[in-house]
Amino acid sequence: VAGGAPAMPAMVAAAVRHTLGQWGEADGVIGQVRVLSEGGGVPWWVNDCGPCFEQVLHATTRHDSGLSKFFQQRDLVFRSVWSITDGTHTCRMRPTIDAAAPEVSGVMRVPLNVDVAVVPDPTEPNGSSMYVLIDPGAANAHFVSYNHRQLITWMRRTHETAAVLQAYAGNATTTGGQAHAEAEANAAEPN
Repeated sequence: VAGGAPAMPAMVAAAVRHTLGQWGEADGVIGQVRVLSEGGGVPWWVNDCGPCFEQVLHATTRHDSGLSKFFQQRDLVFRSVWSITDGTHTCRMRPTIDAAAPEVSGVMRVPLNVDVAVVPDPTEPNGSSMYVLIDPGAANAHFVSYNHRQLITWMRRTHETAAVLQAYAGNATTTGGQAHAEAEANAAEPN
């Protein structure tokens, strides 16, 4: 999946983390995402850092949707690690194990590998392009294929959050330098 965003790569990367951390319950496919741990972080203007931000997350699919007729409820625990090289923000999300998210009977624990790259857009100042590569694994291939349109919705949600973060960062720059973390905390509420 690829798409452009009207925000700097740092804001788009922060939007991905914010979207996962503030998932809410309105999504029709993924019913919940819990942050099990997170740490790190650098100011938005840093161009090189590795690894500089990490989250461990637990996601579960909805069991009360029409999908439950076709697919067993699933969950996954994954570690998301961000690095920055020459202003390009990259993230690798890989399966992990965490005691705070034990396996539950009747729920299929599935692996999922996701790579995200957010690069500066050479044609739009303060814009970026986001590329997402998903390897669902054999257990998830049909599930992801069936829900492929939802990927576009998630990407749009991230872009909207990035635009809000960009606006907050612009205001912070002109009003005395509020912290990037404050901008991230004040981003748009989840859908």
